[in-house]
Amino acid sequence: MKMMKTVLRLALGSILIIVPAWAATVMLTFDELPFVPVNNLTFRGVTFRFQVGGVPSTDAHYQALGPGQIVYVQDPSLEGNAAGTLTLEFQDATRILEFGVTMSTLGHPGRYTYCIAENEDASPWPPYHAGRGFPVVASTVTLFAGEAPHGISDHSSRTARALGGSLGWSMAGLWNSKHFPLYSHTMLVVGPEHARTFADDGWSKEDLKRHLFETVRRPYRALLPDEDHGEGTNLRFGTTESRPGPETMISKFPSTEEIHVVVAGGTAGRFSVAIPGWLGTKNGSRPVTRAVQ
Repeated sequence: MKMMKTVLRLALGSILIIVPAWAATVMLTFDELPFVPVNNLTFRGVTFRFQVGGVPSTDAHYQALGPGQIVYVQDPSLEGNAAGTLTLEFQDATRILEFGVTMSTLGHPGRYTYCIAENEDASPWPPYHAGRGFPVVASTVTLFAGEAPHGISDHSSRTARALGGSLGWSMAGLWNSKHFPLYSHTMLVVGPEHARTFADDGWSKEDLKRHLFETVRRPYRALLPDEDHGEGTNLRFGTTESRPGPETMISKFPSTEEIHVVVAGGTAGRFSVAIPGWLGTKNGSRPVTRAVQ
């Protein structure tokens, strides 16, 4: 059987192989062997071949880390470069082959390797976890359901107010340019050089978050669908009773509590990154921070 997928990385869940009645059913859960390339690997009657561009490749592994525990794929998984071709050769005739594949409408590599470290040495502010109720000296990990990073370049702003507006209005298009307010939490990763600009003007994280919340606003009339932009503002204003007046200014961000600020990255330029979150409503998700023991 030959498979090719067009996402950046491919992860397969456990494989169930139904063979003729005289042979036993085989289940591979990808935790039976150590982390090892699957090309030319033979295990329990299955030989794996993996090629990229027609050339044998080691860029697919048994007992790899995929997207975690989701509906059709659970770690460990068989994970590899989706530009390649995975071929399964069976020792016995096989009638049915079942497996889970992780997919999304538009995927990105962060489904597997999206982990950043806060640059506490370059930050003028207390670490992120201190604002979430943990001691400054604690080691923590935060899980944030985020999209791919959206880079923001600003090499000109030299005041906290100007830079805050530049970052904020650059985030006005997250999800959609008419989605005011967002349904989701938002993570703003401030680069060290931008962080220094805020620090030089004496701004705290709360000052920045409040400025974003109060500044990035548009009148409700500008958020309605029209001939040039068919999308409109969100379901918060779905009923007549909930709709604001046409000149009411609507913030991009639902609250300051749903804006998260962390300093990360290096000093190679004046860049920051916005990471839109997933739905933050009761049917969505919110960031979770836990101490590392």
